[in-house]
Amino acid sequence: MTNYNIKNEILKKQYEQYLELDERLSAKTVHVRIKDLRKYEEVTNFKDFTTFNANQALDFKDMYKKAQNSKGKYVRYATIFRTLTNLKEFFLWLAKQNGYKRKIKVTDIRAFNLTKKEKNIAKTKGFKNVPTLEQIYKTIYAMPTRTEKDKRNQAMVAFTILTGVRVTALMSLQLQHVDEYKHHVKQDPNVVKTKFGKTILTQFFPVDKDVQQIVLNWIKYLKEEKMFGREAPLFPSMASEWDKDTQTFLRDNLSTSHMQSTTTVRDIFKEAFQNAGIEYFNPHVFRDTLVQLGERICTTPEDFKAWSQNIGHSSPLTTFTSYGDVYPTRQCDIIRKLAEK
Repeated sequence: MTNYNIKNEILKKQYEQYLELDERLSAKTVHVRIKDLRKYEEVTNFKDFTTFNANQALDFKDMYKKAQNSKGKYVRYATIFRTLTNLKEFFLWLAKQNGYKRKIKVTDIRAFNLTKKEKNIAKTKGFKNVPTLEQIYKTIYAMPTRTEKDKRNQAMVAFTILTGVRVTALMSLQLQHVDEYKHHVKQDPNVVKTKFGKTILTQFFPVDKDVQQIVLNWIKYLKEEKMFGREAPLFPSMASEWDKDTQTFLRDNLSTSHMQSTTTVRDIFKEAFQNAGIEYFNPHVFRDTLVQLGERICTTPEDFKAWSQNIGHSSPLTTFTSYGDVYPTRQCDIIRKLAEK
């Protein structure tokens, strides 16, 4: 049985170019949309997209709801909603292309719609598991500092809670982007991989002074001991050197190259938490920890606006809706204190 349709492949390529050039979507987003089209093709046995009708859409939707993921669990409604939305976008695009306007009925595309109840389930947000500042401090201070690699790893975890930078930015930052005297970081999108290519100026967040000192000591070490220049990576990868005596590669010395894999960064965090006897928290949720800190200490709208910009958000609303969850236990504490007032 064939596992592709050449006509569909041509259309997918044209749609891919449209998403990249006209919609200006990222390569990652485009990949997800094309991958969702592949799911649809597999269910329809790779029929031409031009044969699309409401029955095909309904069959796909019903089968996808019953589908199971690699762990043997039913696909989450959030994933179903995203996939169906991506399929709707594709067929709406196809219905506008020359030669397909009469073949694709726009009214049939509505068959991809979920019920109102299903949409609500899909959009329901679960509470993230977010580390406390105390857990992060304990993790940082428990990290070894014997080798250059150890020192780099500790500084990396410390820098993440000090600035709230995303992993891709963390990997691409250079020494020149950190002002150790003014205590701020300038994420220049010409060099640093920032979300949506934004320029972000981040003043060090008011966390433990010892955490800040770990970062400052690391920068000083790179500049004075390693003699690294302005364009050197802030957190370099490790060099591979062949040791003739042990007949092994040594990886405890710094290179002058950037780290290439986000997996490497996450492994560093995972090992750090494990070493401290604390459950693993990925680097991105450090941003949630900082938002929760801001909610507690900001006293005016201007304060929180500045806090929001400092973490890289254009609007405080993004900070509140994406990162500002009040957890049930904290919610109950707040209500009890309000009752006492």
